Amino acid sequence: MIEFLKNNISLIKDIFTLFFVGTGTVLSILTFKRASATILQPIRTEVIKKQSELLSKLLHILSENNQSFEVGLDYVKLVQINVLLALRDYGFVFKEHKELFEKVKDSVVGWAPCGRTKILKDVEIINSFTEATKKNEYGVEKFNNLKKGEIDIDKIYLTKRHTEFVKLISDFKEDPFMPASIQQTLNELFNDINNNLTKVLKGELETFMIDFSKVYFEENNAPHFDPLGIYNCYNHSCVHHRTTLGKLKNEIRKYLMIDEGW
Repeated sequence: MIEFLKNNISLIKDIFTLFFVGTGTVLSILTFKRASATILQPIRTEVIKKQSELLSKLLHILSENNQSFEVGLDYVKLVQINVLLALRDYGFVFKEHKELFEKVKDSVVGWAPCGRTKILKDVEIINSFTEATKKNEYGVEKFNNLKKGEIDIDKIYLTKRHTEFVKLISDFKEDPFMPASIQQTLNELFNDINNNLTKVLKGELETFMIDFSKVYFEENNAPHFDPLGIYNCYNHSCVHHRTTLGKLKNEIRKYLMIDEGW
C-alpha cells in the first residue's frame, strides 16, 4: 500500500485538488444564487403584490357581471341590434323608423368587419378634392342581391357595453404584470369572442335575412319576427365561455396559492 502511494502520489494529489476545487466552485455558485435571491427578494415581493391586486380586480369584475363573460359582452342586446341594423342596411324600412334607429344609434359605438372580402363598399376615404358617392347606392346593390338570394353581412355592429367590457378585459390581458398562463387563457377568450361575432353571428344574420326576404318578396309584406328568436338560434351555435371562465378561475387560485396549506 505504501509502495502504491509512493508511485501514485501525484495522481492522488491531482484528484484531491480537483475535488476541493469542484467543491469550492459548487459552494461559490450556491452562495451566489442565495445572495442573488436575497437581493432580488424585495423586487419579487413587489411583483407578487401587484399580481395579487391585478388578479383580485379581475375576479371582482367577473363578480360584478354575475360570474359570466356573456353578461359583460352584452350578447343579447348586440344580437338584437344587429338584426335591426342588417334589415336597415339592406333597405328595409320600419314603422317609426327614425325614432327606432335614434334609440339604436345611442347604443352602437362601432363595428367589426366580417365580410368575405376586406373591402367595405359603404366605407370611403374622402379627401379635399373628392365628392362622396350617394350613401344609398350600396344599399340598393345589397337589396338587389338579396332578391337573388345573395347576401354577405360585412360588419357586426358593437354596443357600448360590449366595447367597454372588451376594452376592460383587454387591459388586464395586456398588463405586463399579468402571468403568462392567464394571458394565454384570455387570448383564448378573445379568439372565441371574435369567432362568435364574425362567424357565428354573421351566419345567423345571413340565414335570418334570407328567410325574411323570401317571405317579403313573395308576399310583398314584411313577416313578423322577434330579435330574441334570432338570439336563441345564435345562443345554440356560439361558443360559450363557461369553460374558459372555470379555467381562468382555477389558474388564478393556483397562482395565488389559495388552496395551499400555510
